[in-house]
Amino acid sequence: MTTIENEEEIIQRGYNVIIENPTWVEYIKSCKTSKGLMWTDDAILLEIKDAIYLDNPLHSSCSLALTLNRCTNLINQ
Repeated sequence: MTTIENEEEIIQRGYNVIIENPTWVEYIKSCKTSKGLMWTDDAILLEIKDAIYLDNPLHSSCSLALTLNRCTNLINQ
């Protein structure tokens, strides 16, 4: 598996976790912050990050941030 394929799989797994919960999807769609979504300290965002990490505990903080950013872009398309 190439690095790009691996990255896409990681992003897809995170996306699948998020879209299973309509509340999380709506939160991401409506969240507008100057700090960036990853840096907000809302309890719901902590739930989302925990769920993504539980699905794939190999995430580093960097890969979790990149995955969340890419998932946010996909949801807001």
